[in-house]
Amino acid sequence: MSTTNFSKECFYDALISLCKTENFNDINIKQICKKAGYNRSTFYRHFNCKEDIIRDKARDLIANWNSTLKFELGYSFENFVSLFEYLRGNDYLFLLMQKLNMQEDLFRLSYEYLHYNYDVNEYDLVFVNNGILAVVVRWINNGLKENNEYMAKLLSKYVKLDLMQKKNNNLENDTNINESKNIKAKETD
Repeated sequence: MSTTNFSKECFYDALISLCKTENFNDINIKQICKKAGYNRSTFYRHFNCKEDIIRDKARDLIANWNSTLKFELGYSFENFVSLFEYLRGNDYLFLLMQKLNMQEDLFRLSYEYLHYNYDVNEYDLVFVNNGILAVVVRWINNGLKENNEYMAKLLSKYVKLDLMQKKNNNLENDTNINESKNIKAKETD
């Protein structure tokens, strides 16, 4: 782990530790730095505010989970079980984001990651990102009551499409969809 990643992780661990005994809004940068063992200049080299610690960690978690996917399986039951296991294993961050009304940050971070790493039609991307995350956010808001397999079955049922492909793969269906759009546009002219 690089020094930068290590210090960021220390700030995250310090913030989470402090959140267990204090209200997030009452925690200041000085407390986080003291608990992390770093000075304020190191904090501000990485972050602008304490909320950035959470955003940065969420960005890392999104990338880490996506790196574990078995892309040949597409949106399969197995990959969705993996998603819910991962979320449950990192539930404190996602519950904190929910508590702080940072769900929009989660949607944006996930969208940015998918947009940067996958060749996908814009509307497909919005559907997949927002649909899956809406279910995930509801599950988090409900206290992660349902088991991983149950939630994976729901998502498998909802998403029977394989809309996502890694960058540099050709999307034959997008070509057909775009041709279909062009034909419909010409018909309406």
